[in-house]
Amino acid sequence: MKQELKKLGKSFKDAAQGIKTVTRHERNFRIHIVMMLYVVFFSVIGRAEKSDVACFVLCFGIMLAAELINTALELLCDEVTEQYSERIRDVKDIAAGAVLVSAIASAVVGLMTFLSPAVFGNVMTCFAEHLWILAAFILSIPFAVLFIFRRGKK
Repeated sequence: MKQELKKLGKSFKDAAQGIKTVTRHERNFRIHIVMMLYVVFFSVIGRAEKSDVACFVLCFGIMLAAELINTALELLCDEVTEQYSERIRDVKDIAAGAVLVSAIASAVVGLMTFLSPAVFGNVMTCFAEHLWILAAFILSIPFAVLFIFRRGKK
């Protein structure tokens, strides 16, 4: 039993290391993380419905998983051969397409929620009544851009 728990713990540690590696080296993954944080922020101040938040959580999971799988496939393909191969190109393009499909679907879910009169109105009211929240949002943008573009290789 103790050995099994060790194996389980190691598998979680390895998975966390994979997420850390992708966060450090993949710009697109960092973009998804930033967008996820902004969606959470606007969900809170917009008082989004629980069902909308559940959809967001599902979108986050699909989006981040797609990006992780895409990155893993790219790394594997690059390890298999350094020479140009149309099949390898196709594999990479298809994996990137999966990320694009999940990103578009996630964006549509977000737009449907945040452009609804209730949520949009709540966000605007929150900004009008609490200017410090609007200021915090605006001030977060340069930090988000730095996080996206100044860390890692891509």
